[in-house]
Amino acid sequence: MGFKVTLRKDLNDIYQFYIDDEKRYKLSSMNRFKRWIYLMFWVLKSVIFKLTITGRVLLLFSILTISFGIRIGDGISAQLTGSLVILFILILELKDKLLAYDELREARNLQLSILPKTVPKHPDIDMAFYMKTANEVGGDYYDFQQMEDSTFIVVIGDVTGHGMKSGVVVAVMKGLFNS
Repeated sequence: MGFKVTLRKDLNDIYQFYIDDEKRYKLSSMNRFKRWIYLMFWVLKSVIFKLTITGRVLLLFSILTISFGIRIGDGISAQLTGSLVILFILILELKDKLLAYDELREARNLQLSILPKTVPKHPDIDMAFYMKTANEVGGDYYDFQQMEDSTFIVVIGDVTGHGMKSGVVVAVMKGLFNS
């Protein structure tokens, strides 16, 4: 993908993530300039409230430093100081995101480990299975059991939604099915 396409997609993702339906409705009735001002305000407000307390304080410090030319020591410009503080905030947020990604990847591996690795052979049924989650952890579930009386049980499920909640439901379903 080209830069413009990627940027447009990223901006749309930001809009979808930070702006709720009520605000989207309000934006639709505004003129272009007013819509842009409100959109920037609401996105910035949402970003600030998603930051940790430390991130909020550092962001406020960097904005004040850049806006009012507050200097820290001799020889370091206010803009450079503020920019470095913003870079530090980004580094902290990226660290948190990567830690969460690692935890989701572990949850995905756990989810995949509870699914059957092979399909049992049955003379009357020809089966195959494949699962690819939309996110790291999904709500897809399937399992098989051959009972002693030759009954063959196949369970297929799809928990509504994605993420950790649906993954937990799948793990509970596995436990219930096995019991």
